[in-house]
Amino acid sequence: MNWNMLIASNDRNYISTVSGIFHGTCSSITSSSNRSGILNAFDKFQINVVFIDSNLEDIESLDLISHIRNKEPQMPIIYSTRSSLDHVQPFNLEIEIDMTIEKNADKVELERQLLICKSRLIRLDVSSSHLKFKSCGGFILNYDSGEICKYRKVLSLALNEKKLLKFFIENPNKIVTREELIRNVWQTEFMSNSTLSVYINRLRYKVEYDAQFPKYIKTVRGIGYIFEIRKDYFDIK
Repeated sequence: MNWNMLIASNDRNYISTVSGIFHGTCSSITSSSNRSGILNAFDKFQINVVFIDSNLEDIESLDLISHIRNKEPQMPIIYSTRSSLDHVQPFNLEIEIDMTIEKNADKVELERQLLICKSRLIRLDVSSSHLKFKSCGGFILNYDSGEICKYRKVLSLALNEKKLLKFFIENPNKIVTREELIRNVWQTEFMSNSTLSVYINRLRYKVEYDAQFPKYIKTVRGIGYIFEIRKDYFDIK
């Protein structure tokens, strides 16, 4: 497999074990435990998969995960915890990562976990995924497949719901009039505001935590709507 792997860790034994398991599978394996080294690796290599240790030198591992998810939402991330007792889950970490490795397990168990991880990555064929997408907060619009994900889970949307959400994702934090939505999404001037409201409500029930109190698709009284996306991710550069 033509993978470029980054191991973000300062644990030499762990780096050695991971490198040994993936040797011959990856085109390159690089490691770093500090901010500049990690960012340089992303600049120098076309990283396809990353192992992130829960303890790094001068950067929080959770900030790094957020940064990667913002820039490369489909990149496989393997998170390395010290033990099964680690419970650091402040921003739905289980949604943001693909696999978890307990790095302080005994050597046999650690190698078993890594072999399972390797098998899953081979099935994903991470090197062949160069999809065109737009990331907007927790939403990912995949232009190749037409799918829209919320926190990496594919949303089940009817065609017009998908077109409406696509328009919102491409125009975040911008007040749009009802007329703009109707013209751009349905390519017509002849749709009632009540029909638009029906579509908006249907979409809210599929993307909001509580459709009665929308967090994303908000009504701007007398004008239209705004797709409000807060800065969920940190820019670590």
